[in-house]
Amino acid sequence: MIESLESLDNEETKVSANETTVEPEPVPEPADKFMLLKYLFKFVQTRQYPLNPVLSGYFAKLVILLLNRKQKQVVPFIFSPKCNLIDDLLFHVYQKSLSEVLNKLLNISEQSYEEELSKSIKEK
Repeated sequence: MIESLESLDNEETKVSANETTVEPEPVPEPADKFMLLKYLFKFVQTRQYPLNPVLSGYFAKLVILLLNRKQKQVVPFIFSPKCNLIDDLLFHVYQKSLSEVLNKLLNISEQSYEEELSKSIKEK
């Protein structure tokens, strides 16, 4: 009987040793570094008229917060040649909150960016 308990302990040890050798799966890299910003700005890409003013207010608060805190990461996306966010915001300029976002974007200083991005900011 003692022998059977010892063999049972050995089996349990083997099983637990095998379970602990499982390696964690690698975290996949995002396909696009601007994926979340694209998802955020889908809100104004619609041609639905009028936009919900409450949701527009929350959207504006979030974008202005991002511009204040993470300007170096957000501005290159907004003023990239592929992004037409300015045109989308102009389409919905009747919303006061979205016009505040436009105002914030128009007051961005281009001196603190690379030459290519500064040129893009001036063009848009």
